[in-house]
Amino acid sequence: MRLGPPYAALQSAPVQGVRNRNLVPRLNAYSAGRYVIAARVGNRKCKLFQIAFSKKDGSLFVTFPYLKGCIGRVGEITLPAGQNYFENFRITDEFPVTSHLVKYSHHPSGQAHFSLTGKVRTSILTESVPLSEVNGHLFTVRFQGFEHFAALEAKKRATKARGIVEFPFDGAETPSIKIVCHWYSEREVARVVQHKNDSPWGIMLLPEGRKAITIPLLTPYSHEGERRYLLLGAERDEKPFSNEEKGIAFVGGFDPESVVFDYSVASKYLMMFLVESENFAELIEKFGTIDL
Repeated sequence: MRLGPPYAALQSAPVQGVRNRNLVPRLNAYSAGRYVIAARVGNRKCKLFQIAFSKKDGSLFVTFPYLKGCIGRVGEITLPAGQNYFENFRITDEFPVTSHLVKYSHHPSGQAHFSLTGKVRTSILTESVPLSEVNGHLFTVRFQGFEHFAALEAKKRATKARGIVEFPFDGAETPSIKIVCHWYSEREVARVVQHKNDSPWGIMLLPEGRKAITIPLLTPYSHEGERRYLLLGAERDEKPFSNEEKGIAFVGGFDPESVVFDYSVASKYLMMFLVESENFAELIEKFGTIDL
């Protein structure tokens, strides 16, 4: 089954993630082995990225196979003490280049990194929050240049192994889409999400009156008998790359909230961006590469 616009009726039974309805609201979530995250922008339907999991331990993998002709820069960002946002952001020499569409991994131990077996060195990594302890923001990814992404096949149906999550962006101009992913226990996600009817789709109110389209996705990871869910929220956004036709910007691998929200200390996270470049050899000479 392919998930269509918000509030569209499910064609299969929703996941009942919460056992005691006297304590928390009823939860509807979409369930599949892996998820193709797509968007409908105007008359075009395109695939943006994938979310998958390790069958061994439930590690989270985020992959970006749908935007060709771009190079990547990957690295670790440090937000200095005394700042809660970047006033002037500059990519430094610590951001090497890659010609491959690397994946982001977040393991149960908390280790997060960019990798691609047999293609790149796993040298851009950090010790983030263990999956058993995450209760909130996991990663954010932004997209622009939707005509350059692979089209969502009209006749390729979703299955239990390969789910399709299609965010609708009709009407108003959409220069970019920002998708924010949170990781919650079943108890917490049921408190956050407000469903309409039996659909997993919902609307989340954001600061300044903005709204995000949301959907909870079931994961195979559990801790102390309680399943974990990804809550995806998507909204229109300004272009992350003002001088580029197409691109992807990703951030994840954050420090614990006790560090992130303590502005008296520095915090760090991983970043990747994919853009076009005709100067790959020059960039390697200047910044190095993680390619093998």
